[in-house]
Amino acid sequence: MKINDIPAGTTIQFVGCGECTGKHVCFFCVKGVKTKGVVVFTYPDFDIPTVEVEVEGTDALLELTLDDIEDPELVSSVEI
Repeated sequence: MKINDIPAGTTIQFVGCGECTGKHVCFFCVKGVKTKGVVVFTYPDFDIPTVEVEVEGTDALLELTLDDIEDPELVSSVEI
């Protein structure tokens, strides 16, 4: 798979965490943040091609490289 193969609108299901405790929690353990996101932009022509993903429950965009998307500890599925 290449970044060019991932169009806007693609759904990405993240693995999530659920193990954080205390004051410092990871991105997916913040209250209201879901483990599902949608690709909103692709940047295939950058030095390191990336996609920006809008994650449900937050206004932040995650910038992911192909290595991130292929990491089974971060992403569980990609539905084009």
